Amino acid sequence: MPKIYRDTGQIESLKSLTPAAAAWLMNYRSTTSLRTSATLPRNEDGTYDAAALLAWKIAEVTRNKAEAAATIPDDALEYKRRLEAKKLEIQLLELEKLVVPTAMVQNFTELLMSRIRSLGEVLQRQYGRDALLMLNETIEDLESTIGRWEPNQVDDEDS
Repeated sequence: MPKIYRDTGQIESLKSLTPAAAAWLMNYRSTTSLRTSATLPRNEDGTYDAAALLAWKIAEVTRNKAEAAATIPDDALEYKRRLEAKKLEIQLLELEKLVVPTAMVQNFTELLMSRIRSLGEVLQRQYGRDALLMLNETIEDLESTIGRWEPNQVDDEDS
C-alpha cells in the first residue's frame, strides 16, 4: 500500500522553492535561466512551485518534440520535390540535346582514343617510333585532363 505523506511542512516547502532550488530542480546551471524565461511559472513572491515547474517542463518537452516531428515531414517532402524537379530538368535538357549523359561522353571518348591509337600504329610504320610516342603522350595528357575536368571549368589556353 502506498505511503501517504502527512508532513505538510515538506509539501508546503515544495510550493515555494528558492530560485537556487528551482534551478537545481530544472537542471539549470544557474538561476539566470529562471529569470530570463518569460513562460516559466513563478509565484507572486518570486518563489517557484515544484509541481508547476515540473508540469511546465513536461509541457515544454512535449511541445518541442511535437514541433520537431511536424517539421521533419515538410522538410523531407520539400527535399524530395526539389530532387524530382532537378531530375525532370535534366531529362528535359537531355531531350533538347543541351546536355549529354556522362556515360555517353565516356563511351565516345574511349572510342575516339581507340581510333587515334590505331592511327598511331599507322604513323609509326610510316614515320617511325617517335611519331607514335608523341601521339601517345598527347593522348595520355588529354586523358589526364579529362579525368581532372570539372563542370564549368575553363581551360587556360581557351581564355
